[in-house]
Amino acid sequence: MGNSYMYPVLRTPDLGEAYALALRLLSLARRVDEADLWAVTAACALPRYAALAEAQLREQATPSQLDALVGALAPLVKDPARQLSGDLGSLSVGQLDLRDAEPLRHLADVRIHLFAEHVAPGTVEEGFLAAIGSDVGAVNWDVRWPPVDELDLDDCVKYAGVEITVNSAGLFDETYAGDHTVWVHTREDERAQWLAERAGATVLGPRMLGR
Repeated sequence: MGNSYMYPVLRTPDLGEAYALALRLLSLARRVDEADLWAVTAACALPRYAALAEAQLREQATPSQLDALVGALAPLVKDPARQLSGDLGSLSVGQLDLRDAEPLRHLADVRIHLFAEHVAPGTVEEGFLAAIGSDVGAVNWDVRWPPVDELDLDDCVKYAGVEITVNSAGLFDETYAGDHTVWVHTREDERAQWLAERAGATVLGPRMLGR
């Protein structure tokens, strides 16, 4: 049990720059296992995510707001036989007819969630980052870090990863910020700096408790 430490290695208003650094860090990993992506968006902005067919919807609302969301989404479900429940089940963006978002304009925000396993980095993430706009969210990759002989560090599979917090100052922070931060997840200060340097960056400040 426990958490990683997360080390900031870049803060920038340029999401492309943040993603490029994340890819350089991922190229240092022995293996990239999975990517976990989320964003909080206005319900009426769901059409921006329409191309992400496997993006799952989760509620960001009180029970009464969720009832309103289910009621508004029900007419948009492509399969009339599909029933929406109060927790939205596994409803995906791709199962909705999002050509007219006007009925969603008065609703509470929703959480978009994507999970990608055993696919090349970029397969899912690039479409997600193209859609996210000013929404708050994050992309987290679980990886296996290589051994670092000169630092006497074995390879690392637990507490290992790369993350971009998008329009947000930190992990699980849903308050809008004007920039994006790239983080290295590990348990060793030395490994974090070693990885950052090889990706053309540096650790910017003190570590934080991660995932």
